[in-house]
Amino acid sequence: MLIKHSSCLFSRLVVNRTSVVVASFHKESRHKENYGWSSDKFQFLQESPVPTDVFQQSLPKLSVPKLEQTCERYLASQRPLLSSKEFSNTKNIVDHFLRNVGGELNDRLVRSDAARKDSSFITEPWFDMYLADRSPVSLTHNPGLSLVKVGKDSSHESCDPCLRAANLLMSALRFHKTLQEKKLYPSVHHMVPSETNNAIFWNKVKEMPENIATQLSIKLKVSPIDMSQVF
Repeated sequence: MLIKHSSCLFSRLVVNRTSVVVASFHKESRHKENYGWSSDKFQFLQESPVPTDVFQQSLPKLSVPKLEQTCERYLASQRPLLSSKEFSNTKNIVDHFLRNVGGELNDRLVRSDAARKDSSFITEPWFDMYLADRSPVSLTHNPGLSLVKVGKDSSHESCDPCLRAANLLMSALRFHKTLQEKKLYPSVHHMVPSETNNAIFWNKVKEMPENIATQLSIKLKVSPIDMSQVF
């Protein structure tokens, strides 16, 4: 892919299975030397000392709640919002659901959960809800992307849409390769960051058997987070 913009910068992005290479040329460039695009520091966004999926095998699964309990909780959430007549009608609908199709759907969910070994029953529909939705992202979802202006005015080359698109694509490819090579840091919640958000903790994780890594990390006050959505 060849990209040109107003300040005569040409960037060719070459992607293959083993590397991401960017060759850049600028008539006013101060960096004539080798950029080191093939170096690990550029090729990977992170270099985790442990595999990205180190906790996946030992993560506990969410249990499928009882159908009756789910219906009771739903009715309890509706009670303050509805009039007596509206609530009575809603309760009749829920009771009809329980007596008929509800049981069959619940059995299908339980069977599906039993066959899913890598994540909880809610994971796939939860992420599909976001990925399949075609509503305006900025109005209905919280993830966002902001492109920061580097220069003092809009004429700065960092504001060029072609250059921004190239940088965005390049970063996405670097993320993808980092994930493929399992060099992305596992997602965790440090309950006491001052004590565990450091190399010492990750060196301890390296010594943990993967089938109990989550449980051992929790004892160190670090809670691993399910990352099945990125694999």
